[in-house]
Amino acid sequence: MKRYKYKYFYFIFCFFILSCASGGKVMTQDNFSQVTVGMTKSELTKIAGEPVLVRDLKSGAKQYEYIERITDNGRIIEVRKYLFIVKYGKVVSKKMVFEGPPLFEKRDSYELQTSF
Repeated sequence: MKRYKYKYFYFIFCFFILSCASGGKVMTQDNFSQVTVGMTKSELTKIAGEPVLVRDLKSGAKQYEYIERITDNGRIIEVRKYLFIVKYGKVVSKKMVFEGPPLFEKRDSYELQTSF
């Protein structure tokens, strides 16, 4: 009887681990292009997932911020921020901002010429 008990425990444990490993949605340029002005907030989160940051603006609107990090060989080479202004539950504006690598990711020329 104990043998079957452990099989169920093992199955439940594996199911739990796999469910935790399946991450949420990630914002990309393709997802950004799918979001149109006039969409509802729920449609936005269905396409893009939950935002990284939500800011309250003075106008009463909210700014939803998503971040995509483009990497090459483990180094961040570009950061894309996707900003959506939501007012009265609908997307009224959207913008994409490109940034270089964060300061902590910049390397000196000697380090770039050597291998790890």
